[in-house]
Amino acid sequence: ADLQGPAHAEAYAAHPALRAELVASFATAAHAFAKVGGGRAPWQVLDESFHRRAQGSWTGGPVDSFKLFCCATAFAAIAHRRKDQELLQAAVAVLAHFHSDELVYSSKGPMTAGYGTAGEDTRTELKGHDAVTLQMVGGCWADILADARRPET
Repeated sequence: ADLQGPAHAEAYAAHPALRAELVASFATAAHAFAKVGGGRAPWQVLDESFHRRAQGSWTGGPVDSFKLFCCATAFAAIAHRRKDQELLQAAVAVLAHFHSDELVYSSKGPMTAGYGTAGEDTRTELKGHDAVTLQMVGGCWADILADARRPET
């Protein structure tokens, strides 16, 4: 889905069928990344077969890894706010595979993923979580992670 902003993502997470598919998709991605292993697993699963580089811009770089990186960050923050432990843990499990300095995505002009709101190209190291997405959606990453590590009650 091409989400139009934080409110659209909130509505997506609140829709039972869409939420269930999102949780399943995150689980599938995390499983595939774990199977591949290593610091470049997201790129290897999502981008390499399209002959994209682990470090590059737009469709010459890890664009699908970047999109998942941003998406998982957004839904982790939303799940934290909604107290949706299952979605939160699924999103954080995906982000756990973004831990390498080797994955770097750059936008390439207007109308490309990640292009800056001030009209500039951006360079994003795909490691941890996406700070720009978190700022847009809202939340404190330390609190989100602490909540994800809390056992379900």
